[in-house]
Amino acid sequence: MPDFDIFRRALGRVIRWALRPPFKPFAARGRNVVIIEPCTINYPERMFFGDDIYIGPNASFNSVGGIRIGSGTIFGPFVHVYSGNHRYEEAEALPFDEHEYLRPVDIGANVWIGGDVVILPGVTIGEGAVVAGGAVVLNDVPAGAVVGGFPAKQLKQRDMEHYARLKREGKILNALVGAGKNRPKPIGEVPRQWYVDAGQRPPE
Repeated sequence: MPDFDIFRRALGRVIRWALRPPFKPFAARGRNVVIIEPCTINYPERMFFGDDIYIGPNASFNSVGGIRIGSGTIFGPFVHVYSGNHRYEEAEALPFDEHEYLRPVDIGANVWIGGDVVILPGVTIGEGAVVAGGAVVLNDVPAGAVVGGFPAKQLKQRDMEHYARLKREGKILNALVGAGKNRPKPIGEVPRQWYVDAGQRPPE
């Protein structure tokens, strides 16, 4: 009898795998789009990717209302993006009903979104903006703005003349890394005393 139970469970897994919903392709996917797994994407047919995009691990996208990501944009780990919201006011059930408000999210080119960021429905993030780690983005972010906090507020503005020069020169990090022309270069170093305290020899 135990052997039959093992067979039944294995057969059930095979049947569920065979009957799984077919994967739907993205609405648009440019070249050199790197998505690190695990990553959850609901409604991939409503996701629009530009070129040279990097998405860090453990990201999730609810693209029921549509999500567009501009070329050259980088996502840190554990980023969550939502483009829809349930109806709870004047709803016909609790805590919400089956209706869903669709509110597209539009993320511009060359945006840097730090780890653990939450982007809520209807937000537009302008080109070249920087979203600090842990931010919760409720409202639109202007181009070149550096925002952070909960709710996210503008902390400062990038030097857009410098940004425009790098863009004209084609110095887009993901494009350079994808072409094998650039690799991360550390600025600063781990304190040498930490290695000593751990009983290790500091690197040369």
